[in-house]
Amino acid sequence: MKTIEEFKNFFESSLHFDLNMLEKERLATIKRYFQNILLHIGIIIVLLVTGFLINKLVYGNYFNEDVYNIPLIVAIVLSISTFLMMLSRSSKIKNELIANFKKRIIEKIVKFINESLNYSPYDFIPVEKFMKADIFRDKVKRVFDGIFFVADFHKNFNGKYYILPDFAQKRFGGIGKFFQKMNFSRGKLIELEDPEFEKEFVVYGSDQVEARYLLSSNMMQRILNLKRNRFPFVMMSLIDNCLFIALPFKRRLFEPSVFRSNLNYEKSEYFFNVLNDTISIVDELNLNTRIWMKD
Repeated sequence: MKTIEEFKNFFESSLHFDLNMLEKERLATIKRYFQNILLHIGIIIVLLVTGFLINKLVYGNYFNEDVYNIPLIVAIVLSISTFLMMLSRSSKIKNELIANFKKRIIEKIVKFINESLNYSPYDFIPVEKFMKADIFRDKVKRVFDGIFFVADFHKNFNGKYYILPDFAQKRFGGIGKFFQKMNFSRGKLIELEDPEFEKEFVVYGSDQVEARYLLSSNMMQRILNLKRNRFPFVMMSLIDNCLFIALPFKRRLFEPSVFRSNLNYEKSEYFFNVLNDTISIVDELNLNTRIWMKD
């Protein structure tokens, strides 16, 4: 795992030059962005004024309640279309800057952390795999913002297991635990022998014995370390010999500010810390130890 000191040197020797180039692009992007808005607002004003004037010429009034006001309706429809074109063009202008930033800054940081890694900013985990994790069950609204992590687990197993933040017992003590036991939608409440782990997480699953085999003392300690040191709301599931991890974030990740400078070191350090911490999960949870490789 790379250190902050190593990243500071990398920032000065490599990233700072690219960020300076991107700052010039950002300022040019802002100019294009507002030019686009002003142009389309001007077109909308002209369309509406023209619609009202033609309406008066045809019907004798800017708006006549007794007729369909066809010129005005056409002007409004064209204005709405122009407004939508403005939004689409504005989004495209911003996305061009974001794409350049991901390619020239985030990809460099990823390669700095580990040269063997690839960064594909517009690839994604298929919806079927996300749903297979069964961590989020509301299929209607947007349910998750953050990093979603999928890995082959280093032990074979048959059941389904869920490791979730323990809000109920923390807030309501024994009553909370009682209601946890009454929740059968994810299987049985798994009783583990680590009191520190039990304070932070509630575990549901298919089989008590297999759960203890998967969540060894060492594994529980590693998960606790993730929660305490890096990701306070980590959620996991173990299904079909895979480990699924959801790491919620309140802000959009790996995107630059469009209307503020990105030159300050702290922003780059934030990107580095999130990437470095996420990549370190492989080591933290012992997912790449050859002795545990499945057949």
